Amino acid sequence: MTQARNAACSATRASPEKPATPAARLASAMKPIQSTCALASQQTSKRDQTSVDEAGAPKTRRGLQKDLKFIQSWNALEVLADVARRYGGEQQLDPALEQPRLQLLKDACATGDLFYVVLHQVFCTWTAKPLEIRGLFQNDDHLFSLAEHGLRTLSAILKDNSNMRPDLLHCFANFPAPFSNMRRFPPYSDSLNAVVKFLFSMATSWTELMKKHAAYGFPLLMDELLRLLHMHSEVLQLIVFRASRRTAGVPDGPVGTQMESLFKEDQDFHRSADGSFMPKAQDPAYPNYKGNLVQRYKE
Repeated sequence: MTQARNAACSATRASPEKPATPAARLASAMKPIQSTCALASQQTSKRDQTSVDEAGAPKTRRGLQKDLKFIQSWNALEVLADVARRYGGEQQLDPALEQPRLQLLKDACATGDLFYVVLHQVFCTWTAKPLEIRGLFQNDDHLFSLAEHGLRTLSAILKDNSNMRPDLLHCFANFPAPFSNMRRFPPYSDSLNAVVKFLFSMATSWTELMKKHAAYGFPLLMDELLRLLHMHSEVLQLIVFRASRRTAGVPDGPVGTQMESLFKEDQDFHRSADGSFMPKAQDPAYPNYKGNLVQRYKE
């Protein structure tokens, strides 16, 4: 395999595109994007030579096309396949942590879920190189503490990175390329802003939401994931739904499967034509829709 295909485990990655400065920074939370390290001249990304289809991605994609194309440009699925081969195949990875993490990344890359790809890189970089995440915030210890609180909450959902073999964690922290390089590209930096907002929301709202739904006896609704948690990842939404369903007292099994079908209907209800998710709470018809949905969950 070429160096380009193994770029997720390398220190830097070259790109033929000229980096652009992203717009719309999250107020006070993030520094302007800067070129913080030089691109290695002997590594080439070959970003346009291998399509996601060639790497075995599903033909049907619901993700935003611009995000999907950006992920494709990094040959992301091919890189992940090479990571698995490096360890002797996916079956050689820890089935409780490493295999699921790899699969979630593959799902996100195949469907254009850039939010999850960015979130997972931030999550892994926070463990492997915490100062890089600290560097996202200007001299504001409160904001960094809030983001860390959100990341610790996430670790209870995705499982703690400390249980992952260090070299694989390094690969994930550098996927699809080193974090300091990825921040220089507008599609990535736009999603990074959304991820930071999500982490803040997890820090402030998650515990109370889970307590309420444990008492309600039904799982989180899409409206809450979007409006309260600002969670715009289809991959993560399903994981969080399952966690909330178990917290509500519904274990895995036939009833859990039926609830998951309802949740996917709820996802579709909140999906825009371009594949993105939009809150519908302001829609006059939403209260009736929500009431019917809750009743179906309780049946």
